[in-house]
Amino acid sequence: MVGAVKFEQRIHELVAGLPDLAEIVERLLDSRRKLREHFAALHHRLLDLARGDEVSGV
Repeated sequence: MVGAVKFEQRIHELVAGLPDLAEIVERLLDSRRKLREHFAALHHRLLDLARGDEVSGV
């Protein structure tokens, strides 16, 4: 298992010397980063809503 930072480092190692592939992969990694950030923000908002709701029991 590899963490998010090591994952990106490993991907960069694997595409080193392959500029066309590296360009594509960099855009995919950027999209992945943004999706993870948005998911985390939405998750925190959902938890905040659940904490304020009597029915959820959170």
